[in-house]
Amino acid sequence: MTVLKNIAKDRILQITILITVISLFFARPRFADINFHTLWSVAAMLTIIQIYAYLHVLDILAYKLTSIADNTRKLNMLFTALAVIAGMFLGNDITALTLIPLYLNIAKRYKLPQILPVTLIGMGANIGAAFTPWGNPHNIFLVSRYNVSPLKFFEWSAPYLILSLIIMLLVFLFIPKNEIPTQKTEPIRISWPPTIITTVVFIFFFFGVFRAIDIIWPLIVAIVLALAINPRIMLKIDYALLLTFTGFFIFISD
Repeated sequence: MTVLKNIAKDRILQITILITVISLFFARPRFADINFHTLWSVAAMLTIIQIYAYLHVLDILAYKLTSIADNTRKLNMLFTALAVIAGMFLGNDITALTLIPLYLNIAKRYKLPQILPVTLIGMGANIGAAFTPWGNPHNIFLVSRYNVSPLKFFEWSAPYLILSLIIMLLVFLFIPKNEIPTQKTEPIRISWPPTIITTVVFIFFFFGVFRAIDIIWPLIVAIVLALAINPRIMLKIDYALLLTFTGFFIFISD
């Protein structure tokens, strides 16, 4: 029921459904216009991301980096760098939802600034997600719909990444180096066998995005892996996003 409630109250999906229904009064969609490669790619990506989230991969990395920060500038740089790197592989949503609460807990404990660091984490997550073809669903759609090669995509995204990092480095120069107590890492345990298997599946997914193999196979493998680790992982997937993309294809076809 919780999954259905989350789907029903998604504002973007509600707007998409409204536009899709209106478009049906003017035309009928063509089956060929629905890009199933994109839909399966997004579904596989969301499944793999939730497996990583369940395995606490990002949490343990954040706590390890936090333990070596001894001033506010270094803490901000570490969190932002982790957000950029994590965003490249886990997308901006999971990255932001994991790192921002973690930083806020530290900030409240030691009365550190919140607005600028949280903004930088959000920016870093989006910058990283924009850099890779699988970083967010929009990139997957571009690669899938227009058959963009990996080299061509990185030719487009690399200048954006470099310029963004330069701007963020300039911002860091204005953050004071106030001392903070060294953070102790929390005892988060990471299970390496499923983490390694998930990473192998992610590489398998990479080949599917670029059509080296049929994307349906990485999707099936990702779902099977999620069910094997914990079936409840499938309840965490953003089904509203999948339905939103389906609605996009329908009303664009109309």
